[in-house]
Amino acid sequence: MSSLFCFSLRDATLARDEAFIISVFDASIPYLSSLGSEAQWGTSPFSSRPGWLSETQTQIRESEQNAAANTTNALRILILEVVTTAEEMKVLSTEDVCQREQDDARRRMPVAFAFVRGNWLPSYLPAAAVDQAGQSARDESLYVEVMVSAGNCKDRPQGIGAAMLRELRVWGRCRGKKILYLDGWAGNDRELIRYYTQQGLQTIAEFNLPRKNKDPWLGTLMKLDI
Repeated sequence: MSSLFCFSLRDATLARDEAFIISVFDASIPYLSSLGSEAQWGTSPFSSRPGWLSETQTQIRESEQNAAANTTNALRILILEVVTTAEEMKVLSTEDVCQREQDDARRRMPVAFAFVRGNWLPSYLPAAAVDQAGQSARDESLYVEVMVSAGNCKDRPQGIGAAMLRELRVWGRCRGKKILYLDGWAGNDRELIRYYTQQGLQTIAEFNLPRKNKDPWLGTLMKLDI
């Protein structure tokens, strides 16, 4: 993304961000399919999957409570916003699909979100991957459980993923974290993993997760110094 734009990170709220989060999750499905990565998250919209909507609403509420308590080592859903002028916003967004708000003379448009947890590793990681991460993965670390950028705005800014990683590093550093961890889908010729490598992440371990009536989900555990 051009340096002409600024970004800010804030906690999600159910009232403000539920529709945005759901729409971005759903929009990611056809986008991934267009890249040949439909095996990453499947082909059906998230919102049509049994129990997904209620689970997501519960997670947003949980994140709100954790933010109010200033708890880092629990789920926090963080919204990345691009901060622009009103004129720039006309170029970046289409009003019926992109939320925006006015803050003094500036406009803020949500462009991505991340689900993060401090001092945590997901239970689906195989023991071998956890062992390779070491104790540092449990102490003074930030795990990015999922990170998704909006693709349903016209002429959306480029570099959103890099901006999110940059802002997450700052967010984690301010809370005493030293390492950022995430895992990415390693299918489709490892395109996502190559992207993360370009952003400075280092591979820790490769793993795969069995799936019923499907090929295994291929994953790579990675880290980035905060």
